[in-house]
Amino acid sequence: MKILNAMWFTEMGTSQSIGVVSVEIEGKEHAYIGTLRSDNQRTFDELQDAVWVAERGARFPLEAARVLMPENTIRFQEEHHLL
Repeated sequence: MKILNAMWFTEMGTSQSIGVVSVEIEGKEHAYIGTLRSDNQRTFDELQDAVWVAERGARFPLEAARVLMPENTIRFQEEHHLL
């Protein structure tokens, strides 16, 4: 699995964020949505949270993810290849 992009949203009145992550798995692009593993901004680790959402999140419509996430919205620019 290779993380392609990620975007984070925070519900008003809570510190629990929601992430949308697009990944490439065996040459096919997929998108997932889920809550972040990090419990607040002090422990925010974008890569770990992106992996968490990609591995445990719900499927999200790929076209919707592409509309939400312009290219290169992730802050970690180096490529990460994950199992």
